[in-house]
Amino acid sequence: MQLRGHWYRGGTSKCWLFDAEDVALHAGSREQIRSLLADAFGAADPRQLDGVGGGTSTTSKAAVVRATPDGPADLDYLFAQVGIGNPTVELGSNCGNCATAIALYAVQSGIVTPQSGSTRVRMRNLNTGAVLSGTVATPAAASRRRAWPVFLAAGHWVFP
Repeated sequence: MQLRGHWYRGGTSKCWLFDAEDVALHAGSREQIRSLLADAFGAADPRQLDGVGGGTSTTSKAAVVRATPDGPADLDYLFAQVGIGNPTVELGSNCGNCATAIALYAVQSGIVTPQSGSTRVRMRNLNTGAVLSGTVATPAAASRRRAWPVFLAAGHWVFP
């Protein structure tokens, strides 16, 4: 299996961000997404040594992101708090720190077109229905950078 992910820091949290189209290739339902993320993070291990989790609540977070150009926001995201030492994934809340990372990812990945100076990103949290807004600094030179992909291939994480 190969799953592309992007690792971002937002505030005091680190959050893995996944494109919903990539996730849909492996997990079509929320229950399958829970299982996929628990496995990817190595959630069953308290140190999460067999996955990408950091073994703490601030480093065991993820979001599945989808552009919604005709929706009430620029994008929808499903936030996930991944268990530590327990293969569970909670999908009922939000993390403001990860929301800031999602706003940056939206600009860097092209979901939202960068504007001169700063770019406003509207994000709908599918867990709660809340629509959040983030503003990302987008000076001309920095606004063209892309997110750096990471891949899970045959059980091994690949950093190209």
